[in-house]
Amino acid sequence: MFCDSTDWVPMGFACGQTGIGISEVVAYVSSSINNLNVSTLFNGTDWASTNKRKKVIINSGVTIGSTNPAQSALQTSSSRGNILTIINSGTIAGAGGAANGGAGGNAIQVQQTSVTIINSGNIYGGGGGGGRGGNGGTGGAGSFSYSVREPSSGEYFTVNEYEVRDADGNQLITRGFYWGGGKIYASYAASYSTGGVTYYRGSQRGSGSTSSGSNTKYGIYRTYTATSGTAGGAGGNGGNGGRGQGFDGANAAGTIGSAGSPGGTNAGTGGTGGAGGAGGTWGVAGTAGSTGNTGTSGNAGSGLAGVAGNAGGPAGAAITGSGYTVTNSGTILGSY
Repeated sequence: MFCDSTDWVPMGFACGQTGIGISEVVAYVSSSINNLNVSTLFNGTDWASTNKRKKVIINSGVTIGSTNPAQSALQTSSSRGNILTIINSGTIAGAGGAANGGAGGNAIQVQQTSVTIINSGNIYGGGGGGGRGGNGGTGGAGSFSYSVREPSSGEYFTVNEYEVRDADGNQLITRGFYWGGGKIYASYAASYSTGGVTYYRGSQRGSGSTSSGSNTKYGIYRTYTATSGTAGGAGGNGGNGGRGQGFDGANAAGTIGSAGSPGGTNAGTGGTGGAGGAGGTWGVAGTAGSTGNTGTSGNAGSGLAGVAGNAGGPAGAAITGSGYTVTNSGTILGSY
């Protein structure tokens, strides 16, 4: 039988009633739409009635999609009386997962039991987003040597504190090299080395003699080799993962990681970041990002290993929920 005047018909749809005993309300989806809640195809009384079966027929050429992975393309809603049958000859497609591990969106979300899905068209879960690549490892530590002179120019001279003294007679006990108030070498020479430090006799600063002996005083300076450490370069950032395939766009490959930074003198360069993973195709999880590369070694230490890449995002389901049956002669990509 045909719809009577009490049946509600939304714009772009048609409906009818058939059956013997328990009646059936039929809604036709004849134009494409996003994020369809099937309860909006029926008036409230018909939807809640336990004496009326509900049937939704999606025509060939119609696409029901979603641009938000968190929202299914088609939702069966709840608070429905009697059974719901969905006959799909069109395409129902979830959104693609966001780059860097976003989950793909579901195509159909069954929110109440007693649903039958008969598919001769296409039902596609969104692909998961590819995982971000891991950062590169830090370069190994380095070091370098350099010469130090104290003072940086000229020489020190302070009696009995910073000086070189030559003496004889009763003054002989004062002969030697003095540094910082202490005698470090009890003899007279042009230079004296100890512990990697060389002390040098500088220019004459004074002399004198008495009946007990003579002495001559000189300035003093010293040189030695010092070592300084340097840090390894920072590792490069991992590349971004690609987005997953969905109603809102094709899947994409991940980007390559950035190069590591150079280290200090004789230190290692940071490792290049790992490449991001590719986004998944319909109903397929995104691939994981690659591990970042190890930093190069410096002359004072080895480079560190790169960080593991992040996991790819899970795929959206073709159909999710419970209490439904599926008869399929078309294409379903994704779990159901």
